Amino acid sequence: MKIGFWEIVVVLIVALFVIGPDKLPSYMKQLGKGAASLRKATAEMSDELQEDVVKPLNEAAKPLMDAANTINDATDQVNKTIHDVQHPSQAVKRAAKQQEKKKNTWICPVCGAENDRNFCSSCGARKPEPVKETVEEAQSSVTAAVQETEKTAETSDIKETEEKTGA
Repeated sequence: MKIGFWEIVVVLIVALFVIGPDKLPSYMKQLGKGAASLRKATAEMSDELQEDVVKPLNEAAKPLMDAANTINDATDQVNKTIHDVQHPSQAVKRAAKQQEKKKNTWICPVCGAENDRNFCSSCGARKPEPVKETVEEAQSSVTAAVQETEKTAETSDIKETEEKTGA
Protein backbone atom coordinates (compact mmCIF):
# COMPACT_ATOMS: atom_id res chain seq x y z
CA MET A 1 0.00 0.00 0.00
CA LYS A 2 1.40 3.36 -1.03
CA ILE A 3 0.46 6.63 0.56
CA GLY A 4 0.09 9.51 -1.87
CA PHE A 5 0.75 13.20 -1.44
CA TRP A 6 -2.85 14.15 -0.59
CA GLU A 7 -3.15 11.41 2.05
CA ILE A 8 -0.07 12.82 3.80
CA VAL A 9 -1.51 16.34 3.64
CA VAL A 10 -4.78 15.15 5.24
CA VAL A 11 -2.90 13.28 8.02
CA LEU A 12 -0.77 16.37 8.73
CA ILE A 13 -3.82 18.64 8.94
CA VAL A 14 -5.60 16.21 11.31
CA ALA A 15 -2.40 15.88 13.40
CA LEU A 16 -2.09 19.67 13.53
CA PHE A 17 -5.59 19.97 14.99
CA VAL A 18 -5.28 16.99 17.40
CA ILE A 19 -1.71 17.54 18.71
CA GLY A 20 -1.40 21.24 18.22
CA PRO A 21 1.19 23.33 16.44
CA ASP A 22 3.58 23.45 19.46
CA LYS A 23 4.06 19.69 19.94
CA LEU A 24 3.77 18.65 16.26
CA PRO A 25 7.53 19.02 15.40
CA SER A 26 8.64 16.84 18.34
CA TYR A 27 6.08 14.15 17.45
CA MET A 28 7.18 14.21 13.83
CA LYS A 29 10.82 13.81 14.90
CA GLN A 30 9.92 10.80 17.05
CA LEU A 31 7.83 9.34 14.22
CA GLY A 32 10.81 9.73 11.82
CA LYS A 33 13.18 7.99 14.27
CA GLY A 34 10.68 5.17 14.76
CA ALA A 35 10.26 4.67 11.01
CA ALA A 36 14.05 4.64 10.50
CA SER A 37 14.57 2.05 13.25
CA LEU A 38 11.73 -0.07 11.85
CA ARG A 39 13.27 0.07 8.35
CA LYS A 40 16.69 -0.88 9.76
CA ALA A 41 15.25 -3.82 11.73
CA THR A 42 13.37 -5.20 8.71
CA ALA A 43 16.50 -4.90 6.53
CA GLU A 44 18.56 -6.80 9.12
CA MET A 45 15.91 -9.53 9.39
CA SER A 46 15.76 -9.82 5.62
CA ASP A 47 19.55 -10.18 5.38
CA GLU A 48 19.60 -12.81 8.14
CA LEU A 49 16.78 -14.73 6.50
CA GLN A 50 18.64 -14.59 3.18
CA GLU A 51 21.88 -15.86 4.74
CA ASP A 52 20.39 -18.50 7.04
CA VAL A 53 17.57 -19.94 4.93
CA VAL A 54 17.55 -18.98 1.25
CA LYS A 55 21.23 -19.47 0.37
CA PRO A 56 21.50 -22.94 2.00
CA LEU A 57 18.30 -24.02 0.28
CA ASN A 58 19.62 -22.83 -3.09
CA GLU A 59 22.90 -24.66 -2.54
CA ALA A 60 21.04 -27.83 -1.59
CA ALA A 61 18.71 -27.50 -4.58
CA LYS A 62 21.48 -26.98 -7.17
CA PRO A 63 22.53 -30.67 -7.47
CA LEU A 64 18.86 -31.65 -7.56
CA MET A 65 18.18 -29.18 -10.36
CA ASP A 66 21.19 -30.46 -12.31
CA ALA A 67 19.96 -34.04 -11.90
CA ALA A 68 16.44 -32.99 -12.94
CA ASN A 69 17.81 -31.31 -16.08
CA THR A 70 19.77 -34.45 -16.96
CA ILE A 71 16.68 -36.59 -16.43
CA ASN A 72 14.57 -34.22 -18.54
CA ASP A 73 17.11 -34.39 -21.39
CA ALA A 74 17.17 -38.18 -21.23
CA THR A 75 13.36 -38.29 -21.12
CA ASP A 76 13.15 -36.06 -24.19
CA GLN A 77 15.55 -38.34 -26.06
CA VAL A 78 13.60 -41.45 -25.05
CA ASN A 79 10.30 -39.84 -26.07
CA LYS A 80 11.78 -38.92 -29.45
CA THR A 81 13.00 -42.48 -29.93
CA ILE A 82 9.60 -43.88 -28.94
CA HIS A 83 7.90 -41.49 -31.35
CA ASP A 84 10.28 -42.56 -34.11
CA VAL A 85 9.52 -46.23 -33.42
CA GLN A 86 5.76 -45.60 -33.36
CA HIS A 87 5.83 -43.39 -36.45
CA PRO A 88 8.66 -44.65 -38.64
CA SER A 89 7.44 -42.76 -41.70
CA GLN A 90 7.87 -39.44 -39.89
CA ALA A 91 11.34 -40.47 -38.76
CA VAL A 92 12.23 -41.33 -42.35
CA LYS A 93 10.81 -38.02 -43.58
CA ARG A 94 12.79 -36.12 -40.94
CA ALA A 95 15.99 -37.96 -41.90
CA ALA A 96 15.29 -37.28 -45.58
CA LYS A 97 14.79 -33.57 -44.88
CA GLN A 98 18.07 -33.44 -42.98
CA GLN A 99 19.83 -35.26 -45.82
CA GLU A 100 18.27 -32.92 -48.41
CA LYS A 101 19.30 -29.87 -46.41
CA LYS A 102 22.82 -31.27 -46.13
CA LYS A 103 22.81 -31.98 -49.88
CA ASN A 104 21.76 -28.42 -50.71
CA THR A 105 24.33 -26.85 -48.40
CA TRP A 106 27.35 -25.27 -50.10
CA ILE A 107 30.47 -23.42 -48.96
CA CYS A 108 30.96 -19.92 -50.34
CA PRO A 109 34.24 -19.72 -52.30
CA VAL A 110 34.59 -16.02 -51.39
CA CYS A 111 34.11 -15.95 -47.62
CA GLY A 112 33.88 -19.66 -46.63
CA ALA A 113 30.41 -19.37 -45.02
CA GLU A 114 28.03 -22.33 -45.13
CA ASN A 115 24.81 -21.57 -47.03
CA ASP A 116 21.64 -23.30 -48.18
CA ARG A 117 20.29 -20.66 -50.59
CA ASN A 118 21.38 -19.40 -54.03
CA PHE A 119 23.30 -16.45 -52.58
CA CYS A 120 25.76 -16.32 -49.67
CA SER A 121 24.15 -14.91 -46.54
CA SER A 122 27.45 -13.32 -45.48
CA CYS A 123 28.95 -11.75 -48.60
CA GLY A 124 26.17 -12.06 -51.19
CA ALA A 125 28.19 -14.16 -53.64
CA ARG A 126 26.20 -16.33 -56.06
CA LYS A 127 26.16 -20.09 -55.59
CA PRO A 128 28.65 -21.65 -58.03
CA GLU A 129 27.16 -23.82 -60.75
CA PRO A 130 27.67 -27.53 -60.12
CA VAL A 131 30.11 -29.37 -62.31
CA LYS A 132 28.01 -31.49 -64.63
CA GLU A 133 30.73 -33.64 -66.16
CA THR A 134 32.05 -36.69 -64.44
CA VAL A 135 35.75 -37.44 -64.46
CA GLU A 136 35.32 -40.03 -67.22
CA GLU A 137 33.41 -37.58 -69.39
CA ALA A 138 36.09 -34.94 -68.88
CA GLN A 139 38.85 -37.41 -69.77
CA SER A 140 37.04 -38.55 -72.90
CA SER A 141 36.46 -34.94 -74.04
CA VAL A 142 40.15 -34.14 -73.44
CA THR A 143 41.17 -37.27 -75.39
CA ALA A 144 38.87 -36.30 -78.26
CA ALA A 145 40.33 -32.79 -78.30
CA VAL A 146 43.88 -34.17 -78.40
CA GLN A 147 42.99 -36.52 -81.26
CA GLU A 148 41.36 -33.65 -83.17
CA THR A 149 44.48 -31.54 -82.66
CA GLU A 150 46.68 -34.41 -83.91
CA LYS A 151 44.50 -34.81 -87.01
CA THR A 152 44.68 -31.09 -87.69
CA ALA A 153 48.46 -31.16 -87.24
CA GLU A 154 48.80 -34.14 -89.64
CA THR A 155 46.59 -32.42 -92.21
CA SER A 156 48.63 -29.24 -92.01
CA ASP A 157 51.87 -31.28 -92.29
CA ILE A 158 50.56 -32.98 -95.43
CA LYS A 159 49.57 -29.63 -96.92
CA GLU A 160 53.01 -28.18 -96.18
CA THR A 161 54.67 -31.19 -97.79
CA GLU A 162 52.47 -30.91 -100.89
CA GLU A 163 53.26 -27.20 -101.16
CA LYS A 164 57.00 -27.86 -100.94
CA THR A 165 56.90 -30.60 -103.52
CA GLY A 166 54.76 -28.52 -105.81
CA ALA A 167 51.86 -30.86 -106.09
